[in-house]
Amino acid sequence: MSGARLLAVSHNLNLEGAPIYLLDILTGLRREGIGSATLLNLAEGPAASGLDLAGMALIDPPFPRLWLRSAEQIETAIDHLARWLREHCFDLVWANTFVAYPLVHAAQRAGVPVVWQIHESQADQFWHDYLGSRYPLALAAMAAASAVVFMAEATRALWRQRLAGEGAWHTLPYGLDSARFARRGQGQGRAAWRTAHAIPQEAVVCLNVGTLHERKGQWDLLQAVAAQPADSPLMAVCLGDRGGDYSDAIHTWLADLPAEQRARIRLLPLQAEVGDAYAAADMFVCCSRNESWPLVIFEALAVGLPIISTPVFGIAEQLRFGTDAIAYPPGDHPALAHVLAQLAGVPEQRQQWAAAARQRHAMLPTNPTYDRAYAALARGLLRPAPDNDKEQE
Repeated sequence: MSGARLLAVSHNLNLEGAPIYLLDILTGLRREGIGSATLLNLAEGPAASGLDLAGMALIDPPFPRLWLRSAEQIETAIDHLARWLREHCFDLVWANTFVAYPLVHAAQRAGVPVVWQIHESQADQFWHDYLGSRYPLALAAMAAASAVVFMAEATRALWRQRLAGEGAWHTLPYGLDSARFARRGQGQGRAAWRTAHAIPQEAVVCLNVGTLHERKGQWDLLQAVAAQPADSPLMAVCLGDRGGDYSDAIHTWLADLPAEQRARIRLLPLQAEVGDAYAAADMFVCCSRNESWPLVIFEALAVGLPIISTPVFGIAEQLRFGTDAIAYPPGDHPALAHVLAQLAGVPEQRQQWAAAARQRHAMLPTNPTYDRAYAALARGLLRPAPDNDKEQE
């Protein structure tokens, strides 16, 4: 079993939740003696943006990446992948995110067991628009996978409705790899991090971590902070500005604000040392419209930040709203502004919610528990090694 050859693929290897979860799971499988993984790089941009690949080999696909965007050539790409999988004698394929569906089909054609990890909770129309004529092929991969894995029951229920049933599906949560998270900070310290980003030491910082995107809804936080009175200590810090339409719209809006309101907002690129940003914050705000099992919630719990979040999909399974965190409706920035103003003015309340976050973190299973669950799934799919004695007979 320890010699099993795993091939893993993700939609990208950027510094964000789904790829980080993938690497943590693969590292856990290695710890459990399943085998080491090779990463197939399907991303057309940089192979990895600040992501620690934990020593795993990174290889390119045996065809032009453009083929995966072409409805005419995608079948050819899948056939190439299937032949390549057979030639390289992989024992198990691990496909990460819904857009990794070509690898699921390729593994089935090659006769290699495949685990498909689906994180996405977007509406059906989104996928019709995004994949176009490729969408039926992507949906068909749900039946081709040896196992389909979700981290949240809410996401599983969404796909069940879409397909009017389910096959070999599993809900297997995963948590924060404390060792990896510890490496994502330099111990810069609260005061030094704030000084480096021109944030007053006396400010009450509301942190959001994640790519600036309509799905993430950061505009809620920015509007809520901009609406505060002039003497408010609140500041909004968003880590994850990578450009794009949503970012451009926010920057345009920000440029039109009075200087006093602009001064309360920081839009920063996502940082590998994100642990320092958490340590410098006073509250964590998640504004997402849909999520499955966001890693940032676990990071905020581990640091012990008061959490205000939309109660969407798996977030409502990670947190017990009213006990561990405060909920606000997606898009309701006046309601968010009210909550933030209350917490900003009463430090004792922030301390109570911070204690609640730490308690919730202590209640969650540890990585060895998650690792064993994923290893059990992998062992159940791996073909047993040949019996040498029987071969000699």
